[in-house]
Amino acid sequence: MHSSSYIEEQPVTCKRFQLTAKAAGRTILAGSFASDFSIPSAALTNNDMLEIEIKSGKYHWHFSDVGPRALRRGWWRVGTDHPPFQEMLRRDETLKDALWVKYLIVDPTNDEVF
Repeated sequence: MHSSSYIEEQPVTCKRFQLTAKAAGRTILAGSFASDFSIPSAALTNNDMLEIEIKSGKYHWHFSDVGPRALRRGWWRVGTDHPPFQEMLRRDETLKDALWVKYLIVDPTNDEVF
C-alpha cells in the first residue's frame, strides 16, 4: 500500500507517518511508516468497517466507517482541503457549503474493484 498526504493540493512532507487501523474495536494495523506499508494477513480477511487514524507531523486525520477493502493493494491519498476545493472534490454537491474537508481517497491497483 502506498500513501500520500496533501494540505490544499500541496503535498505534506514528512519523513514518517503513523497509521492505526481498527476493526470492531481491535487494532489490526499500527505502525510508523516512511511511505509504503504492508498489510498483515489478519487485515486482509477483515470484513468489518474500519476506523483509520493517520498522523504526519502536526497533521492528524481520523476516518470512521471506512470500507474493509481499503486495506488492499493500492494508493491512499489523505488530506485536508478548503474552498475552492480541488477538482475531484468540487464536483460533490454535499460539500458545497463546507468550510473544509478531510479526505481519504483509496485508489485500488492490480484490477481490484471496490
